[in-house]
Amino acid sequence: MDFSLLRRKSFFLLSFGSFVSLMGTLIQQFALSLYVLNTTGSGVLFATVIAVGTLPRMLLGPFGGVLADKLDRKRTFVSLDVLSGCLTLVFAILFYIKGFLSVGEIVVYVILLQVINAFFEPAISTVVPSILEKEKLMGVNAFLSTMRQVTNVLSPLVAGVLYGQFGLTAVMIVNGISFLCSGFSEMFIEMPKMELPQEKITVKHVKSEFLVGLDYVKKSKLVVGILFLGTFVNFAFGGMFSVLLPYMFLQKFGVTEAQFGLFNSVIFIGMVIGPTIGMFWDKISTTENIISRAMSLTSLMMIGLAIYTSAFIPEYYQTPIPLMVGTGVFMFAACVLIAIINVCISTHIQKTVPLEILGRMGSVISTLIMASTPIGQMIFGVMLEVIEPSVAFLATALFGFIGVAGFVKLTKETDEGLVKNPA
Repeated sequence: MDFSLLRRKSFFLLSFGSFVSLMGTLIQQFALSLYVLNTTGSGVLFATVIAVGTLPRMLLGPFGGVLADKLDRKRTFVSLDVLSGCLTLVFAILFYIKGFLSVGEIVVYVILLQVINAFFEPAISTVVPSILEKEKLMGVNAFLSTMRQVTNVLSPLVAGVLYGQFGLTAVMIVNGISFLCSGFSEMFIEMPKMELPQEKITVKHVKSEFLVGLDYVKKSKLVVGILFLGTFVNFAFGGMFSVLLPYMFLQKFGVTEAQFGLFNSVIFIGMVIGPTIGMFWDKISTTENIISRAMSLTSLMMIGLAIYTSAFIPEYYQTPIPLMVGTGVFMFAACVLIAIINVCISTHIQKTVPLEILGRMGSVISTLIMASTPIGQMIFGVMLEVIEPSVAFLATALFGFIGVAGFVKLTKETDEGLVKNPA
């Protein structure tokens, strides 16, 4: 891992701000999901609350991508981080005054936060290719991915303790402060000045600019393959991570919040290791091969989970601790592979897409892929009311294999995939 990158002021500030903000966000997401699940006890209602949070980013993605290419990006993401912090602190105060938040209030909060995020993500995604050279992008993305996964490891542990000892109010205050700290650090990032357009941005203008990004996507077979893979994988794996695992452990097998937090921390260590493995793998193979093989192996891990959590396994293995250990082995391997896939996809897009349309193209991909997320979450919520978790793991594997098959078919004749990199 190239820690010398942190000597660059702008990259250090970006890394620090991202780490603090993401840490607070993940702590809150974990605690909020526990609060909703404990309050409702319903898989369908739990999945509904999670699913509605993805709708704003899906619907507003085209606007966010266009604005990222048309407005001052630095001013945009700094302002939105501050706004997120203020919004979170307002709801924390509301929770403190009332002593609880209703499901409706949580839905409103989640939607408002994701509306802000729909404009924040496209703007912040342009920082790395703006401040660093292309030849450093693989190492940079591996570094940032490792940093993100460290927060995935730490946040469930911190959330389990913070939520268990002090409740949701304390968690939301921590997250609100983290947003404000992130916005403050981002104020000092040095980015190249943008040539801002003079024309007024209208809905018609946003639509035409979104179509520019869509046109670029359609012309790139590899990007179309990534889009196809992402749609099926987000549909299945998004529901698996956000609905299936919490419901299975907390509702079906009686695992405590602290135990579930520890489980998440352990499996996400795999995502810390993954980017480093991906850097070495990238030196001996192409992006397409890495993505297809890693995704196939991930789907096989889901089949292993289906067998391990099924009735074929003796009842002893379905008590909480042995169940967590066995499930953790499969999930750890899956997290390593998913981290490798994410780094490869991010690097390819940043290397091949012109910076001036990166926001628009990224918004097209995220909008289309995210459209599948709430559907998957709702379906998993409904499935868990009538079937065993083991069958849901099989469904996850099936959609993973469908995504891989489509990706391989769409990219096998392309000539724009990344060639082997020099050692």
